[in-house]
Amino acid sequence: MMEPQIAARKPERIEKSIACYNRLNFRPVLLKGYSAAYNSARDYKTAKTPVHNGFMQGTYIPPASSDIQAWYAAAGWVGWIVPNGFHVIDTEDAGIIAAVEDLCRNLKICVPVNNTNRGKQFVFSNDEQLGGDSEQFVKAGFPVTYRSAGKNYVILPPINGRTWTNYGNLSAPPKLPDSLLPYDMNNPLEIASCLSFCVGEALQAGSLSGCDDIDMSFMVFLIENDFTIDQIEELFQIVFRSEFDSVRTISMHQRATDKIKNGEVLRGTGSFVQKVQEAGLKKVERFIGELRRLK
Repeated sequence: MMEPQIAARKPERIEKSIACYNRLNFRPVLLKGYSAAYNSARDYKTAKTPVHNGFMQGTYIPPASSDIQAWYAAAGWVGWIVPNGFHVIDTEDAGIIAAVEDLCRNLKICVPVNNTNRGKQFVFSNDEQLGGDSEQFVKAGFPVTYRSAGKNYVILPPINGRTWTNYGNLSAPPKLPDSLLPYDMNNPLEIASCLSFCVGEALQAGSLSGCDDIDMSFMVFLIENDFTIDQIEELFQIVFRSEFDSVRTISMHQRATDKIKNGEVLRGTGSFVQKVQEAGLKKVERFIGELRRLK
């Protein structure tokens, strides 16, 4: 992983970021960063680790603002502990960022966003306890990294020019929408949404050859797993995203169902699963297995 480059920091930008986190009641914790005392090798993974343990304990006393400023001056970084009542979705994937932004736009919710070095942190209110610091697939189909209350911290970017979006909503961020909660392993449509996202990722990466063929194979796979045309349209939109073609999808579904009615043999589930296995797509295989478990 390429490490971010440290630029000279403007004090007013650091102060504004600190004020944002303080307004959210996120408590600071000193991270090793690229300080000479703790990380002279400038290892990126080490940079994100705390200087001292015990910051999640009730006796923890956070550093003062002056100490934070001094730590930044010494090339250290600062993490901010997610407090109760909040939940942060942290991602560096451009496709997932676009998906979260589209979802928020469609739901007409205005979420505060911290623009990090490589991605974004979306700040929501949330009273539920969710797993943190690991990639989890959500009901909408894509994977995110949760930063959960009382368990995780987010990092104030050490590079100049990183800003907050929707700063005015910091005091009252919107509730984490249901579609961004972990997917239900007993819900076929939610499993298929996750599967469709992984198929789309594989197609974009070129891991599944023969686009037209895999289109029809996946279509027949979904038909054979009892998904309706409306559901298949939703799933194909997850697969193809901005290139989704509703007319083409409906036409393909009609051709497939006509051939099934006429007793014709189609390259469906077997062909699709075979290609996935040949390509070694473990995430796709995972969700295929979960659908089969429910049959």
